[in-house]
Amino acid sequence: MDGVRHPVPVDDVRAAWRWLTGPEAPTYTGPPALGGASAGAALALSAAIGLRDAGSAPPAALLLAYPFAHFPVPVLDDDTAALMRELPPILRFGTESIEDMVRNYVGRITELPPAAMPGAARLTGLPPTGIVLSELDDLRPSGELLARQLTESGVPTRTCLAAGMLHGHLNRTPSLAEVDRSLTFFATLLTG
Repeated sequence: MDGVRHPVPVDDVRAAWRWLTGPEAPTYTGPPALGGASAGAALALSAAIGLRDAGSAPPAALLLAYPFAHFPVPVLDDDTAALMRELPPILRFGTESIEDMVRNYVGRITELPPAAMPGAARLTGLPPTGIVLSELDDLRPSGELLARQLTESGVPTRTCLAAGMLHGHLNRTPSLAEVDRSLTFFATLLTG
C-alpha cells in the first residue's frame, strides 16, 4: 500500500460515502448501500461503524463478500480444513500471509484498533447486513463469526455460502452458478 495505513483507507470510504449521500450526489432509485469484498468488506464495515458513531446518514444495507474482519482469524472447522489441505498454497491464506496483510494495513500485528479489524468493534446499530462466504476460504471463519456477532448485536443478518468457491469468487464470471447465486443474493437484499 506504499506506506498508506489505517485509518486512511477507512477515512477514504467515509469521504466517498459523504459525497455519495451529499447534496451533489446523483439521483438514485433507492437508498444507497455500502459494501466491499475481502479487505474491502472490512473497510465498508469500519466506515459504517464510523458513520454510526458520528450520527451520519447510514447506508440502507451492508453487503459484505468474504469479509476479513478479525485478527487472528478463527480456525477452520475440521471438515473444511481437510478440504483446504488439498488446495495448493497459492490458493490459501496461511498464517504468515494473514500476518503480512495486517502488518501492511495497520503497521503491526499487536494492539490493533477495533476500526482496523472491525470484528472487534461494537456492532449494534448497524444496518441490515448480507454476507457472502466462499466455502474454500481460510478467511471464511472470520465471516462466519462476524455473522454471529452481528446477529447477537441485533443487526438483521443474512448469509450465503458459495459451495466449492475460493476466496474472491465474485471476480469470476457470473456464468458460474455459485457466482450468479451470490450476486442474486446481494441484488435481492438491495431490492427487497
